[in-house]
Amino acid sequence: MEIILNYKPRPPLEDTMLEIFLKQGMEAAVRHYREFKADPMNEHADAVWPLRLVGRRLMNVHKRFPAAIEIFKFNVAEHPRSDMALFVLGDAYERTGDVKQAIENYEKSLALNPKNWEIVDQLKALREKQGRGGQ
Repeated sequence: MEIILNYKPRPPLEDTMLEIFLKQGMEAAVRHYREFKADPMNEHADAVWPLRLVGRRLMNVHKRFPAAIEIFKFNVAEHPRSDMALFVLGDAYERTGDVKQAIENYEKSLALNPKNWEIVDQLKALREKQGRGGQ
């Protein structure tokens, strides 16, 4: 009973990774992620979503787009079969104006999940933009 009463939940992975990333950089954040995944309790935890949240916070709150792209690329490397990981990487490239990389990642995401209508719309708009002289 004492164990239950003294239990203190750990902060979510996305919170700790973001804090570490902002204070110590990518290498330290990746090390924390690897330690998290090495813990048998977290072995099967879905980490696509937490990494997505870290990147989104870097973009939307801290306006650190290159840092967000680093996190999203790491997410794709860790989860190459995740259409969501590829989608958010494409979105980050699109938001930084790199239309070519955005299209490439959206296409990869769509190949994994052909029913994602949002990507179909994004690709159509980007291809039109590219045809008008975009990157």
